[in-house]
Amino acid sequence: MAEAVRTFYRQEEGPTIRLLHEYVAGRVQQHNRETGDRLTPLTETALHRFVTGRFGARELAEARLKPRKAAMRFDAKRRRASPKKACEVIEIDHVLLDVTVVRDRGGEPLETEEGSHRRKRGIAGRPWLTLAICTATRCVVGWSISLDPPSYVSVMLCLRSMLSAKADVSVNGRAVVNPVFGMPKVLRLDNGKEFHSLALKAAAAKLGFELLYCPRRAPWEKGRVERFFGEVQRNFATMPGRTFGSPERRGDYRPHDRARMTMGEIRVLFAIWVAAYYHQKNHRGLFHRTPMEVWQEMSPLGVDMPPSARDVVVATALPLLKPIQDTGIEYLELHWDCAELERLRELHGRKRKWRCALDPLDLTTMTVWDDTVEPNVEIRATCQEPDLIEGLDLDMWKRLRNRSKERTPESERVRRETLADARVEMFERASRDDRAGKPLGRGKQKFADAARPARAVAALPTPEAAEAPSAAATHSPAEAAGAPARRGSVATRSQYYD
Repeated sequence: MAEAVRTFYRQEEGPTIRLLHEYVAGRVQQHNRETGDRLTPLTETALHRFVTGRFGARELAEARLKPRKAAMRFDAKRRRASPKKACEVIEIDHVLLDVTVVRDRGGEPLETEEGSHRRKRGIAGRPWLTLAICTATRCVVGWSISLDPPSYVSVMLCLRSMLSAKADVSVNGRAVVNPVFGMPKVLRLDNGKEFHSLALKAAAAKLGFELLYCPRRAPWEKGRVERFFGEVQRNFATMPGRTFGSPERRGDYRPHDRARMTMGEIRVLFAIWVAAYYHQKNHRGLFHRTPMEVWQEMSPLGVDMPPSARDVVVATALPLLKPIQDTGIEYLELHWDCAELERLRELHGRKRKWRCALDPLDLTTMTVWDDTVEPNVEIRATCQEPDLIEGLDLDMWKRLRNRSKERTPESERVRRETLADARVEMFERASRDDRAGKPLGRGKQKFADAARPARAVAALPTPEAAEAPSAAATHSPAEAAGAPARRGSVATRSQYYD
């Protein structure tokens, strides 16, 4: 039996005790036939006691799960000290929400194709949630919801939400204030490519916080945010179009037939759910106090204030190192120029490279720093092709540029006329397919959204509106009446306790 355990059971394929019992019984029967003995094999329960008694649990785990996993299971773990201040340590991660959203057709009814076995018309897909949570208070300090897969853009939007005041939310006619925002000291991250990007490291250097990467394949190192994702899937994603996370749990439920929520509605509902439900719910890890109560207790001890909104946008933008050519700074067939850049080009030539920053959501302006003087001078250069980038972000422009490169010979540069023709074609095709109710990819959905009239989506909430500071969010009623305020936003508390 010991030989059978060593040769058959201690394998990475992980055979069960039942298979081991059948293997041992077969070996015993073979021995009886060859020798004439009448040995009786052990029962399955007795064999299990023999294996656990003869071979230690760690020895079996090292053989079946490899030494690293066995060490993580049996070695003693050092408990990490809890942060003493709000926003001291913040965990960030992504999750694919268990809900299906529909495309916003600007008030037009969404057409459905009965009997379609692949994809219903009007379905947009499942959104990604990028979220930042404070480990000390369990408060959600920032988030971003998008159909795009995780990238630095989603992390950038989450950082901007974390560093900006939140707007009030209304529940049954009552305003609920969400004063949770501030500058972190440490960001705890996993090893995704978007977290190792140069843009995030540059933003950390400019804003002055540390990036702490967890070991690979160790999700418990970010236990707070992982636990919150379970809360989101159980309590927030219970809406029409829920996917239930697995086909077994979903059963006969058809999310594409029941989906009714748009991206704008999902963003607003999530802001309401965080401020009015999650922050006000008793948390077992906080000794059955609510995250908002803990935030109000810990925030007077000190929360680092973020810089101005303009500085936050520049610090979280895409960093570039570019020379100043005759046409200005060139990047992805676009050019940014101004009188100050012409002066720098005349003084220092065309070979020197300068630090630049480009907002992926706003291509109209590029920020350039003149580091030849102290303090460095910030220069804002405007795009020289405003008609080509109107209504486009960086991802949409890359798609348009790739379409233009396909129509250009390899030895030639992409011409402006080709870019203009590709822009018209991509907008027209996206609008035509959207009106026809055809399934759209993520890239085509962006062009369809940008092509809709502004009046069609004016009544829908936007993420900018949910993340913008409001008067009620930054001032309490007592402060509005002229009395000193003890509660409210981080700005109000910092002024009071200073």
